[in-house]
Amino acid sequence: MPTPKSITDLLVKNPLTVSAPVRLELGGTWDISGFALSYEWIKPVTVNFALDLRTTVTLSAYTPGKIKIINNNEESEFSLFETDFTGSQRLIHMIASHFGFDGYQITLHYQAPPRSGFGASGTVAVVLVAALEQIRLKLSGKDTNKINKQKIVYLAHLLESSLGFSITGLQDQCAAMYGGTHLWTWQYSKQTKYLMRKIMTETDYIDFENRLVIAYLKTPHNSSDTNSQNISSFFSLKDRLDWIRFNQNTMEFSNAIKSKNWKKAIKCIQFENQFRQKITEGRLLPIGFELWEIAKQTNAGFSTCGAGGGGCVWAITETPEEKQKLASQFSNIVGHENILNSKLDFQGIKFS
Repeated sequence: MPTPKSITDLLVKNPLTVSAPVRLELGGTWDISGFALSYEWIKPVTVNFALDLRTTVTLSAYTPGKIKIINNNEESEFSLFETDFTGSQRLIHMIASHFGFDGYQITLHYQAPPRSGFGASGTVAVVLVAALEQIRLKLSGKDTNKINKQKIVYLAHLLESSLGFSITGLQDQCAAMYGGTHLWTWQYSKQTKYLMRKIMTETDYIDFENRLVIAYLKTPHNSSDTNSQNISSFFSLKDRLDWIRFNQNTMEFSNAIKSKNWKKAIKCIQFENQFRQKITEGRLLPIGFELWEIAKQTNAGFSTCGAGGGGCVWAITETPEEKQKLASQFSNIVGHENILNSKLDFQGIKFS
C-alpha cells in the first residue's frame, strides 16, 4: 500500500513561511466559471485590489505520520488516511491530502478580521498550496525560485471548488498570487483562463488609499445564502440584461480608476451596490444600512466586501478630506478599532 512521504527532517532544518494578501473587489460573481463560460463573448471581467492584510502559513516539523493544524484558536491532528472532507478544516485537509506529505505542522495567521468578505479561503488555499509545492520542488531537486504562479492559482482553485467547499471563481486566488490592482478577464474555455491588466502603478496607490475607508461590522460574514441568491438571479431571465450591464459597469469602473476619475468610479460602485441590493436579501445588516446612509450623505461609493451578510464594507470618496470625515462618522458607529487602516499590496505572494 502506498505510504505518505514524511517531511519532518526537511522542516527541522528549514521551516517554511508563505504569505499573501486578501482583496477588495468590484464585479465579482462574473469570475465563477459557469457565469463566465456562458457569456464569454461579452468578456466577463472583475476588478480587484490586493490589501496588505496578509494571510500567513508556516510549515514546521511535527511527528512523522501525522499532520497538525493550528488555525486561529482551533487545533487538530490527523493522518492522511483519516482526512476529514466535511469539517471546519476541510479545505486544509483536502490540500494536505493532495500532496501526500506528513510529519509537519500547519500554522495559520490572519491580519484581517474573521470572515471579512476579503476572499480569505482562496488566500489560504494559495499560501498552503504554494508552501507544499515548494516542498515538492525541494524534494525533487528543482529550482524553488521558479514557481509556476499560474499552476498554483489553478490548483488552489480546483482544490477549493472540487468537493463543493464553496462556489468560487479565480479572482481570490489571482489577487493573492499577484497582488496589485488588476482588471481580470475570465476566459475559462482557453488554456490560460484569465487575462490580467494592471490598472494602477505603485505610485498611484496613495491616491486611492487617501479615498478608501474599510469598516468591519463586528459580525463575521455569512455569504452562502447571498451567493445562492446571486446565482438564482443570474438564472432568472428577468435579470439577465442587468447582469450584462453589471459587467459593463465593471469595465467602466476600471477605466475610471485608471484615469483617476473618482466621480465616475463612485457612480460605478453605487450602481453595483444598488444592483446587489435588488437581487439579494440579507446582504446588509442593520448596521450596514446605517453606514450606507452616512456614505450617501457624503456622496461616497459604498459596497460590501464580498457577498455581504456581515464582514466588512468599503467606501471611496471623491477627495481625501471627505475620507477623513467619512471615517470619523463610520467610527462613531462601529468603533475606531473597526476602521481598518489597510493599504494596497503590490507584492502578492511572499516566501520566507
